[in-house]
Amino acid sequence: MANGLARRAAAALLLAAFCLGTAPAAAQTATVDRFQEILASRGGAAILSYQTIAALGDGGVLLEGVAFTPQPGAAPVTVERVLFHSIDLDAWEAGRPPAHLSVDLVGLAPAAGPLAPGGNPLALIGFDAESLDVRLDYRRTGPLTILDPLRITAAGAGVIELRGRLMNLPDDPLFTPPMAFLGTQVDEVTIVYSDDGMIARQLAASAAADGRTVDQQAAAVTQGLQAVLMPAGTAAPHGAAAFAALSALLADYQAPAPLTLTLAPAQPVPLLNLMGIGNFEAVAELFNLSVAYGG
Repeated sequence: MANGLARRAAAALLLAAFCLGTAPAAAQTATVDRFQEILASRGGAAILSYQTIAALGDGGVLLEGVAFTPQPGAAPVTVERVLFHSIDLDAWEAGRPPAHLSVDLVGLAPAAGPLAPGGNPLALIGFDAESLDVRLDYRRTGPLTILDPLRITAAGAGVIELRGRLMNLPDDPLFTPPMAFLGTQVDEVTIVYSDDGMIARQLAASAAADGRTVDQQAAAVTQGLQAVLMPAGTAAPHGAAAFAALSALLADYQAPAPLTLTLAPAQPVPLLNLMGIGNFEAVAELFNLSVAYGG
């Protein structure tokens, strides 16, 4: 009898070990299969292609060798790896905007993007790197979207990180025309820029074009900022604070500290309200904007 009990106990342990070892694997396979099924049923194969797909944790998906084609005939946006840490598959399957998403895009080549086919829109602010890494974590509750965070990293340029609360964000931000964002309302947003050589590179390029030293160019840019943010003969408390932060940033161009912009209006403000505003002070008052350097 003792031997029989021992055999039954051993069999039970083996069964438990088998179940513990296979249940997570089965769940991972189910997630990958469902992702592929929804992608196919929603016509996603015409927009997104990839070389390999695998499970990522218990509820995520890893894609490698990815290409996005936002519009027929448009140049694809390529990404080395896309890591869906979590995604609202129920909403996606039902054709609703995902209520939550956590995703990393590693090695995004922005040479041809949906906002500006044939050119990198981030190059307008100096983010002209050949490859970007993007992290997006958000959750939606009705019209409210909480970003925590949206982070864009460009080697040799820096990191832009945005966290906050937005109202009425477009359902499909990646492929929505830029003008559609004007209805988005800013509830509270913090943007932190950490430089990784972009400012020094931009100053050196413009100094060479103007026949100045880099220090002379930094001084000239500082004077230009003062004229814009603090026009002569006007009271500009927001502009004065912003100028103090930006001039400190430029003075430290070789090794600057992070620059933080905070928008905290008394009530949500649509981006559409920016139309027709011609000076920084009015924009800062509208959004209760503050700029801080370092610290």
